Amino acid sequence: MHKERHSLWLNAFFILTLQSAHAAGEDRTPCSSACGCAARLTNRLTVQQLDTERAVNHYSDAINQHLQLIAAALAGDRDLQRLVIPLITSSGAALEACHVAIKTRLEKQREATNKTHKAISALSTLSYLTTYEPKITLKQTTDTNLQNVQITAENHVTTETQQQCKEAAAEAELTHNSETEAAEKAPVITTTHRDVVATCSQNDGTGCASNQLANGGIITLQLKADDKLTTVAGGSNKFSSTNKQEKIVVSSALHTDAATVQQAHDALQKLATEASLAACDSLPKDFATHSGSPDFKLAAHKALLADYTKEKLTPGDESTLKEQLKQAYGNQNSDFSKVLWNKLEEIKAPQQVE
Repeated sequence: MHKERHSLWLNAFFILTLQSAHAAGEDRTPCSSACGCAARLTNRLTVQQLDTERAVNHYSDAINQHLQLIAAALAGDRDLQRLVIPLITSSGAALEACHVAIKTRLEKQREATNKTHKAISALSTLSYLTTYEPKITLKQTTDTNLQNVQITAENHVTTETQQQCKEAAAEAELTHNSETEAAEKAPVITTTHRDVVATCSQNDGTGCASNQLANGGIITLQLKADDKLTTVAGGSNKFSSTNKQEKIVVSSALHTDAATVQQAHDALQKLATEASLAACDSLPKDFATHSGSPDFKLAAHKALLADYTKEKLTPGDESTLKEQLKQAYGNQNSDFSKVLWNKLEEIKAPQQVE
C-alpha cells in the first residue's frame, strides 16, 4: 500500500513537472518584420508573455498540489514520512527555484518586449526621413529569454517607389515601341515651312526663262559638320519659262536623311529609358553598399538600441556613423545627414508601438 501511494505521488509530481515544462515552451518561428508587420511582432511577444505568466501560475499551483500530495501521503504514516522527507527537501526546493526563475524570465520578457517596441518605433520614425522603409529582423538565440535578441535594420525601396519605377519604365518602353515602329518606315516630312522658296513673276508666260535665282548668287546652308547643301550656284538652278514657278533656294535636308532621324530617335529613347531606370536604381545601390558596412551597422544598432543594450554611444561610434552617412549620401546631402543624426539623438526614448 505504501509503495502504491508512493508511486502515485511520484507519478503526479512528474506529470506536473512535464506539464509546466511544456507550458513554458516558446514558438521559435523566425519573425521578419517591416513597419507594417509591427502588429505581428507585438502579438508574438504578447503570446510569449502570456505563456510565461501562465507558467508562473502553473508553478504556483504545482507547489500547492505538491504540498497537498505530501500532506496526504504523510498523514499518520511515519514509515512513509521517513521515505519522502528527502524528496520534500529536493523537489520542493526545485519547484521553488523554477518559480523564481520563471518570474525572473517574465520580468526580462516584459523588458525585452518594451525595448523591442521602442526599437520598432525608432526605426519606423526613420522611415519618414528617407525613401527607404526599415525592415526589422529578430534573431533569437537558443536561450529562452527574449533579452538575447538581435535587431537589425535592412533598408529597401518602398513599394510606392518601386511602382513609380515600373510605371516610368513601362512608359519609356511604350514610347520606344511606338516610335520604333514609326521609325521603321521612311519618315514622312513635308517640305512646307522647311524650304526657302523664291518665285519668279513676269507679265508674260515665258519671261522668267532668263532670270537667275538670287541674281545668280550662291546661297550655302551648312546643316552638318561634313555636309553642305548648295541649291543655287552660278546660274545652275534656273527658272523654267513657266510663270509663277517656285524653286527651292535652301532646304533643311531632313527629308533626305532618314538614317539621321532614326539615330537621333534611338539615342533619345535610350537616354530616356536609362535615365528613368537609373533614377530608380542609383540610391538603393548606394545605400546597400554603405549600410552593409559592419561599422555602420554597429553604430546604428547602438544608437537605436542604446537603452536596450545599456551601452552608450561612444565618440568613435558617432564618428563612424557620420562618416558612413557622408559616404552613403554625399557632401551635397549633408543636411540629410544632420537631420538623421539629430533624429537618432531624439529617439533615445521613443514612443512604444501599441
